[in-house]
Amino acid sequence: MSVLPEKMINGSKYVLENHFFEKGISKAVQEEHYVNEAIHSLKQKHDILPANIPYKDITDKIMEMFIKMYDSKEISPVIKRLKYETKRTSTGNVVIIRM
Repeated sequence: MSVLPEKMINGSKYVLENHFFEKGISKAVQEEHYVNEAIHSLKQKHDILPANIPYKDITDKIMEMFIKMYDSKEISPVIKRLKYETKRTSTGNVVIIRM
């Protein structure tokens, strides 16, 4: 992939990662992809930043987008690996999006 033009890398990377998912090579990367896509989708709904996105909303969005069921406890380590800013509230954990 290092010899491809930069504008082709994103599409090729996506195809390669999907191939790995199909073969079961990288479950951790697949989960990170699900969480990133769900957070990105939910972030679009917030006009005012910083936005607090509950873990429950993230798991619901993953189910809606990818038909994969996770609970908040399962995505918590993935969110920590991705180094998102988090906070515990009285209603549960949230991801804080600042930009």
